[in-house]
Amino acid sequence: SEMTTTRLILGPSAPGLADRLLGLTGETRRIEGALIGEPELTLLEAVPTLKRGKIPRKVPGLKTDQPRTFKPRGFNQNLDALPLPAHHLLINQGYQFRYPLDVRSKLKMGYVLSSRGCALGCLFCAPVERETVGTKYRWRSAANVVDEMEQLVELGANAIYFIDDFFGFSNRRIKELCEEIIARDVIIPWAAQVRAQGIGLELLKLMRQAGCSTLCFGAESGSDRVLKVLKKGVKTAQIREQAARIRESGIQSVGYFIVGVPTETEAERRSTYNLIETIQPDVA
Repeated sequence: SEMTTTRLILGPSAPGLADRLLGLTGETRRIEGALIGEPELTLLEAVPTLKRGKIPRKVPGLKTDQPRTFKPRGFNQNLDALPLPAHHLLINQGYQFRYPLDVRSKLKMGYVLSSRGCALGCLFCAPVERETVGTKYRWRSAANVVDEMEQLVELGANAIYFIDDFFGFSNRRIKELCEEIIARDVIIPWAAQVRAQGIGLELLKLMRQAGCSTLCFGAESGSDRVLKVLKKGVKTAQIREQAARIRESGIQSVGYFIVGVPTETEAERRSTYNLIETIQPDVA
């Protein structure tokens, strides 16, 4: 290769992966640095040096082949300070969305990340999630999120998917967001991922009024023992109750399930199938 430009993993990268790639030598190594954790502030500080074709050695969050110089960067506490994404580069690229939505015309989906982090400890979560986004939950203000929704509508979006790992962490936050959406009349069909418990019927109805079309939740198993093995933090009775409330509010549902958990018995597997039949998600 005759590449002369600086080569980075733009991240967010997991430290273990970065160590392995940076540890390669000669022609097998294709990177010179990796952004560890949330990348925006690190990249902003690194750009002046990178533009000169060099790797900055003392920017927190940037890992190089000189491990002793690495300093981690803390999580960004002010998500409102980040610029909105360049949605015009993505909005008409034909991305598909396979879950049900209240959209009858050709879908033009917009994607919004309104929060970062997840304080839950589900056993099956990818380690990269923990190492790059972390367990500290932070969210953008309702006004900032609706600003982005307005931008997407102006660009032609007719639906929005909140790609947060845990959109439903805070009922207060959801309520404030829905009230802002309604007050500014930016009502557009949207979908999000929530937990399989904890959202009451009154709030679900407000979400529906604010355009919520579909909620996705991880039910995982019909066995309380398996749910405990997975460190899911919910019981099957709570899953049934939450699914019933979602249906009563007029919101469509997508249920996620895991079959084949180590130690799972045939009877426990059947209990998962029975749970699906009981809660009747629109998509399983």
